[in-house]
Amino acid sequence: MESISDNETKYTHKRKIKNYLISPRIQGSLITFNILALWTALGIIYYHVVKSFWVMDEMARTASIPVNSFYYETVGFQRELIISSIIVAAILSTLLAILFTILFTHKSLGAVHRLKSYFEGIRDNGHQSDLSFRDGDLHDEIPQIVNDAIKKIKES
Repeated sequence: MESISDNETKYTHKRKIKNYLISPRIQGSLITFNILALWTALGIIYYHVVKSFWVMDEMARTASIPVNSFYYETVGFQRELIISSIIVAAILSTLLAILFTILFTHKSLGAVHRLKSYFEGIRDNGHQSDLSFRDGDLHDEIPQIVNDAIKKIKES
């Protein structure tokens, strides 16, 4: 039987994964672009591999190499090996592209989201605290600039 702390840990873990999608529209667009660029490159590689093996088959037919020869077995094995490698590379690269895009945009968009929330708080409740970002967020120079600007505005 699971204890309450186990359930809380699972809920917190699920919530943290969901929180990585700060701006699904932007992150989804970047993921789509990255995957399309990746698949386009892999598609070009796939096309040239298939075309090269077709040329090799045509050369073998022209040279009258028997269809049941060791040459065709070897070429067929190599063809399957290369194509399966391209498929595995496509799957792994797609997963890595999605993961990297989500993590990178989370660190960048998280800072932007925090800045937006900070200014909304000032608009709604007045200035109450200094701006700060999470450790590891990008744009780490922004809090100091904003805090100095607000301090200067208060002084004038």
